[in-house]
Amino acid sequence: MTLIKSAMIYEVTIADEKVKNFTASAHDVEIEAIKTYATQVADEANRIEESRRNSTSSPEITGAMVRDSVFMLQNIGPRRKTTVGKTSLRVISYFTTLLTGGLFNIDKFSSTKYMLIFLSVFTACIFTTICVFIKDSNTE
Repeated sequence: MTLIKSAMIYEVTIADEKVKNFTASAHDVEIEAIKTYATQVADEANRIEESRRNSTSSPEITGAMVRDSVFMLQNIGPRRKTTVGKTSLRVISYFTTLLTGGLFNIDKFSSTKYMLIFLSVFTACIFTTICVFIKDSNTE
């Protein structure tokens, strides 16, 4: 089995007895999984190299960095990118919480208009905070 990625050829040898029952589609899926994993290892190795590099030195990824990236992927899993929607939801949650705290004034609760404004912001605060927790827990 040969994988081609960015002008580099990787050769992966898997014993026949391990894949003897694989269908053609299973082989295709396996090749895609290997490509994905190799890409994730390379991305993580690049992140590790960038975090360790001095500003004056040139980039160089060592075998130890690749081993560290494999360790990170096996034990922690691939890093997930934060989407714009998730980030904006966090910002909205933060500001609605801040606004709720700023609007909390027991003396002004006698006014119906003020009470409705406070309850609206408070409801938005609770809703966005719950949504942030749900989105953070759905990282699988």
